[in-house]
Amino acid sequence: MRQARGRLSISVCIALCMIVSFAATSMVVAQTEEERIDAELPERVQIPVLDVTYIQLVPRKRFEGSGKPHIGTHYGIYAKERAWTMSPAVTLPRFYPLARKPIPELQVVLNAAPRVPGSFVYDALLLRSLDQGYGLVRLGQNFLSGSQTIDTRHYRTSDARASLGYWDREGAYLDADFRYLTKDNEWLPKSDDNDPQGLTPGGGLEFQRRDTSLLEGWLHWNEPVGKDSQFELTLDASTYQLQAEQQADERATDARLNAQMTTLWPSLYPFRFGAVMEFYSAEGTWPTEDVWDATALRMYVRDSLIHLGPFVADGRLELATLWEINENQRGERLYYPNPEITLTTQMSRNLAWMIVGGRTVERVRPRTLYVDRDYAVMHPSLKAEKSWYGETSLLLNPSRIVGLLKIGVQRTDDLTVWRLVESQDLIAWQPAEMDARLFYASMSTTWEPTDRMRLTMSFRHEVHKPLRFGEEKPLHIPFRPKDTAEVMVSYTTLTGWALELMGRYTGERYVDMQEDERLEGYLLVQPKIRYAMSEYTEVYVKARLSLGEYRHHPSYDLPQHIADFGVTLRF
Repeated sequence: MRQARGRLSISVCIALCMIVSFAATSMVVAQTEEERIDAELPERVQIPVLDVTYIQLVPRKRFEGSGKPHIGTHYGIYAKERAWTMSPAVTLPRFYPLARKPIPELQVVLNAAPRVPGSFVYDALLLRSLDQGYGLVRLGQNFLSGSQTIDTRHYRTSDARASLGYWDREGAYLDADFRYLTKDNEWLPKSDDNDPQGLTPGGGLEFQRRDTSLLEGWLHWNEPVGKDSQFELTLDASTYQLQAEQQADERATDARLNAQMTTLWPSLYPFRFGAVMEFYSAEGTWPTEDVWDATALRMYVRDSLIHLGPFVADGRLELATLWEINENQRGERLYYPNPEITLTTQMSRNLAWMIVGGRTVERVRPRTLYVDRDYAVMHPSLKAEKSWYGETSLLLNPSRIVGLLKIGVQRTDDLTVWRLVESQDLIAWQPAEMDARLFYASMSTTWEPTDRMRLTMSFRHEVHKPLRFGEEKPLHIPFRPKDTAEVMVSYTTLTGWALELMGRYTGERYVDMQEDERLEGYLLVQPKIRYAMSEYTEVYVKARLSLGEYRHHPSYDLPQHIADFGVTLRF
């Protein structure tokens, strides 16, 4: 029995030892396998997940009318890439906006303002827009007897304007603008023998009323031709008339038709060519009755962004033929080749240098001569200005500041100047021609320190060198200032207030070509305050203050200080 128990004990011990050995071996094997698996696995495992998204395109109705979003759309003809020598601040004519910015469907604007002393100004505007067009009508009338003249008793202007526009979705558009402007005022009579210089108005004679009218029409049609070209046709015509008491009427008709083609051939840059036809007819009464008819034809080509070494060139060549009066007071057909070239180079990131040189032959329009200026009698056979010029300029464009500095010289034959005359017992002035040379330097800058504030400044100084007036050698260019300057500051608040301040300086002007009599310089200060009471109502107060004697003509006095206060309504 004891032997059997001993054998059983030995068997149990052997079994226990085998179990322990197997367990230990299994643990070692398992640990070794785990270490092997850990060694084979990477530190980071990326598992790609496939995501399938279904997109369904559903056609919707096109936005039209008031539902059309206010997103500007433009079609352009321009280079695919900016020329490497072009500064971002240099803009040459190479972009053509053909589509229009959305405008309100219907808008009415009324403005009325009494003016001190003794004037009243009002105008009304009606604007109607369609899906592919617009219409505009504007009427205005100004009673300016107290704020535009002192010596005379009557001064009134009326202005009526109508504009139409249409464009299609292919880029073609048509614009038309018509305007009728009238101005009724009284002219001073020539002084009597006791006042030969004409400094005492009246002289015992009665004032003479003269009515000026101007009818203008402007039509512009633009039509794309193929993929890279477009055709433009512009008609600009006007007729002027001056009606006087006990005197024959003065009248002038001026029309210009310009046909131009713009294409990208033969390069990626715009190439333009076209022709301009001009017609001019005038009838005057001083010093004698005179009738003058003239025609002109201009043919031109213009190429933009031509690479010339470090410069980019913009070139123009024009051949003009004009019918003008010669020294024998007879009409003669004259021919003028007019080249022009502009060179631009970028000197640094914010600095560009430009050089311009060429020639122009241009006749001053009747509106500029006889409507924008008071008390002017007509010169029917006035010649066109013919100018050779050269100019260099620096354009500075750092952040929020744009500055331009120019220095140039100009040699002009038949420069339009003004001289005093006594026409039909009236005190007036009349345009005339003079040969002269001008040297000038100018500076202008724009600074926007914030989004609500803007400051602009400009200054120009000229050196005059008169050359010839008929058979005379003049000493001065009459009524042309040598120094002019302008400063304007505007600021808009978040509460609806807007503040504006403008200052304009005009230097001394000679009254005669030979004498040293002068009109002194003056500074006009024009503050203005506006307040938007609501989306539809705005009130304002403004004034014009003069430092120095504000005067254009030596015999006509002007008010030195005026003030306006008015209201603008929008519906």
